[in-house]
Amino acid sequence: LRPTSSSFNRKRSILGYDNSNDENFNSSQNNNNLNNNNNNNNNNNNSSTFQELLERENNNNLSLIEEKVKLTKKISEEIQVEIKESLDVLRSLESDFEKNSDSLQSSFTKLLNLTNSGAGGGLCYLIIFTLFILLLLYFVITKL
Repeated sequence: LRPTSSSFNRKRSILGYDNSNDENFNSSQNNNNLNNNNNNNNNNNNSSTFQELLERENNNNLSLIEEKVKLTKKISEEIQVEIKESLDVLRSLESDFEKNSDSLQSSFTKLLNLTNSGAGGGLCYLIIFTLFILLLLYFVITKL
């Protein structure tokens, strides 16, 4: 709320201001208003330039973020392909281990059957003889 000019003049006269200074006061107010308008125009120009600068900087930052997102997406796709290939290799290894496990199980069962039968004594001597030859070769090779 702005005081009216008559109440303003009354307050000025009560405080001891002279009415002859009113013209000086009004002209200084007008000058201040003009200066404020000029400053506002300059501020508007400066703020618009500052806004343009901020917008350019934001656009640059957005383009950088966009590039990083594209790179991250590309890396994640490559990781996905690598994971699929690794899973395929692991499945292949699993099936190979199952086949070898089955083969070893059958070989072990046959070996147990052979040792339980009467012919197991000859096989035991053959295994001991083979181990003796291997140890003998080991010592000969290490001394050379």
